[in-house]
Amino acid sequence: MGLYVLSKRNAIAATHYAHIYALENVIQTTCNAQIVAPVATRWARSLHQSSLPKLLQEKITNRVLTANQLTYRTIDRVDGLSSDEPNVLIVIGMHGADLELLNCLKDWRSQFDLVIAFVYDAWIFDAFPNCIKQVDCLFVAIKDLIEPLHAQFKIPVSYWPYSANVLDRGSYGNCRSIDVTSYGRIPSEYHNRLFDLSDRPPASPDCLNPDSFPNSRHLFYYRQVPEATQLYPDQPFTPKRFDYQHSVLIGNVLAKSKLALAFDFTYTVQRAVELPQGQLHPSYEYRKPVLGLRWYEGIAAGTALVGKRPPCSEANEQLDWEDATIELPDEPDAGVEIILELLQDIDRLQAIHHRNYWNALYRHDHRRRLAAVFAELDLPMPTGLQEQLDRMDALCARSGMLALA
Repeated sequence: MGLYVLSKRNAIAATHYAHIYALENVIQTTCNAQIVAPVATRWARSLHQSSLPKLLQEKITNRVLTANQLTYRTIDRVDGLSSDEPNVLIVIGMHGADLELLNCLKDWRSQFDLVIAFVYDAWIFDAFPNCIKQVDCLFVAIKDLIEPLHAQFKIPVSYWPYSANVLDRGSYGNCRSIDVTSYGRIPSEYHNRLFDLSDRPPASPDCLNPDSFPNSRHLFYYRQVPEATQLYPDQPFTPKRFDYQHSVLIGNVLAKSKLALAFDFTYTVQRAVELPQGQLHPSYEYRKPVLGLRWYEGIAAGTALVGKRPPCSEANEQLDWEDATIELPDEPDAGVEIILELLQDIDRLQAIHHRNYWNALYRHDHRRRLAAVFAELDLPMPTGLQEQLDRMDALCARSGMLALA
């Protein structure tokens, strides 16, 4: 089997796309896949560099460049296609509109025996291009979208839950210097209360007096704010590019954090800390509970997740072990008291760090998802992927934690 991954990494550099590019890298290294990354045309770059307002640029891009397939340079034929075995193409998009990337491959349908699409935020049906109807199977991370998408496009639609690179980036260590981490959408009241506790000199007498804990203790609270999106980046997706760095650094921060805030976004719609430039996350348009990436990133790092668990079937199925998530009340003062008490319970925290990591490795690593997709589509298991699956199983067996998975 010849495996190819069609990537948007040369078109957009953004922290929310970095997870997709990291997943593509895992497919490349474990499955001996070739990454195909189209580059922008000079028209697209010139428009982006012009002084025209951003909204006008977007309209011209959508109505002129994209409509006439002028956004990316056309690739006549993908290098290395096999004539003796099936050629399989995987394209992963944040939104349905990202599948437009397929049209930069000339006669893409005739070049590949099987074309698989995986779309993260698949709830905006109108965003999907017409070429979606030629895809052999569409995978989505939200079960409730499977039947509606199948009815809309008349193609097979299946379930591909979110995951994390637990094997390479996960951690179950107990040496964690950050008390609480937050990123993305969180209630502003919680952020303000935790920031107030952190806005104190670490070496003040009250902070060093154990009798003053938890009310006067200096809290190491860290909040990560995403960087701005960059279209048509000059650098490839390597350690020198900011979105690659963000992906690694947020994993490192989580691995050094005792707790991380994680709130279902239907709860934070009216309570969220405002994101840069007043932007709202696209998921607000769906307005239904979703078990998002942060839960998988958190458990992979062994971090204790506190907040509001999404009330959806995915959360009940995917996070079904003890203390996988810890609920906080609506009242932030009461919630912060729970957080401070939990920070004192070292034994419970260490148990959570271990349980979250080992369950993530055993059940929610990228490689587990790939193996499930290959099995569902009756594709041969790549040797490198099988070797890493065997390694993960051996690690889990030696840990003695399989009974908790």
